[in-house]
Amino acid sequence: PSTSSSPNTITEVTAVSSNEGASVPAIVDVDKLKKVINSVLVSQFATFASLPKEAIPDLANQLYSVHLINSAVRDNPSVEKFIGEFKASLNFMTEMSEIEKEDEEYQNHEQNRRISDSHDCHMISY
Repeated sequence: PSTSSSPNTITEVTAVSSNEGASVPAIVDVDKLKKVINSVLVSQFATFASLPKEAIPDLANQLYSVHLINSAVRDNPSVEKFIGEFKASLNFMTEMSEIEKEDEEYQNHEQNRRISDSHDCHMISY
């Protein structure tokens, strides 16, 4: 599925509508999603923290295999580190989408400037 993003929203182009199965864009507010995820993590912390210590390394391997934590957290795992790494990843993704948007705006500006400069050169040569 292809996506487009801005700092605060992500549009999933191939989302499926529940009414007739037709494709419709679904817009997700990233900031709102981060708040919901944070709320769930906080409210479920006791559940995560009550995991048997023997289960933590296996969970770390599973989280690492789907790229939710890095190797440092996998090698020295704890529930607190899992949650911290996940939150850091969410913040990083938001920052990257902001950087990508700024880069896209810069590239568009440069392209328009080159077109304008090219047009000016053609005007001068006549």
